[in-house]
Amino acid sequence: MKIGGIYKITNKKNGKFYVGSSNNLDKRWKQHLYELLHKKHYNPYLQKTWNKYGKNIFNFEILEYIKNNKKLLLIEQKYINKLSPVYNLCPTAGSRLGMVTPLKTRKKLRLANLGKPHDRERKNAISKGKLRFYREHPEAVELARIKSTGFKKSLKTKRKHSEAIKLWLTNPKNYKNRIKQLNKARKMRFKSGK
Repeated sequence: MKIGGIYKITNKKNGKFYVGSSNNLDKRWKQHLYELLHKKHYNPYLQKTWNKYGKNIFNFEILEYIKNNKKLLLIEQKYINKLSPVYNLCPTAGSRLGMVTPLKTRKKLRLANLGKPHDRERKNAISKGKLRFYREHPEAVELARIKSTGFKKSLKTKRKHSEAIKLWLTNPKNYKNRIKQLNKARKMRFKSGK
């Protein structure tokens, strides 16, 4: 039987823990175990602990059962804010918001994708995927809104945005050429390490 809720995976040795949510708690726990056993878990903290101490190091407990799956991420976020779990990679439930990606990884990703524009089909697929996610998880929209509340753009950024919009409004063709020039300059600067 599918039972949803918020769960906690605790390291018995040091008390550090991970908080997560699922609409099927039994299946989610089995998925964690499978990934840890096969050394494929996405969370390096949990994987390293498992590798070092073995399968009996973790305690899986259910913090709260939830019938309404639409509220899962909001309630998980409340637990994350309240308990401050050490093993959670992201401070935002159901999102990579706030996750710090190492500089080395960001450089690799940037180089791999530089100069490779998405074709129309890929852009549509990405757009549909985001729309589907936000339709299925309306609470994620609210979490993103809360996170961005109070965020102020610098004057420099505002000026850049204003100039870009003015350029586009006056001549869209010039705008596209200018973007190409900027991307080339960024690519050269990135390759040179400056």
